[in-house]
Amino acid sequence: MRRVGLGVLALAAVFCVGCGGTSASTPTAPTTVTPAPAPAPAPAPSPAPTTGCAVPEAPTNVQATTVSNTATLTWTGVSNATQYVVLVGTTSGSSNTLLTNTSQTHYSWSGVKEGVYYARIEAQNSCGGGRASAEVTFTVQF
Repeated sequence: MRRVGLGVLALAAVFCVGCGGTSASTPTAPTTVTPAPAPAPAPAPSPAPTTGCAVPEAPTNVQATTVSNTATLTWTGVSNATQYVVLVGTTSGSSNTLLTNTSQTHYSWSGVKEGVYYARIEAQNSCGGGRASAEVTFTVQF
C-alpha cells in the first residue's frame, strides 16, 4: 500500500480495503463524549449558633503598693471572670517583666528590681479574655 495520506486511510477504514472483503461497510457516526456536569458548589456554612457567651469586662480600681522589693497589685473583680492575667512591663503597654494569672483579685510579686513599672489586669473566662484594665504606674525603690 502506498502512502498517500490520511484521505486513503479514512477511505480504507470505510471500505475495508485490504481486509479481505469487497463490499463497502456502512460508516458509523462519530462517538461524541459528553463531559460529566460540574459538581454543585458546596453549601455555605451555617452561622455559628449564638451561645450567650460573653468575655468579661475590664477589671477596675487597679492599685499597686510596694514594700521593699515586693509589689502587690489589687483590683475590683468582674462577676463572670474565672481568672485574671497580670501584665507588668517596664514600658507602657508592655508585659516584658511579668505575665502570670491568678483566680484572686490580688497578686503579690516578690523579688522586684528597682525601677518604674506599668501594670494592667485582664479578666478571662471560658469565652476568652476581655479588655485590659486601665494601666497603673508604680515605682520600686529600696
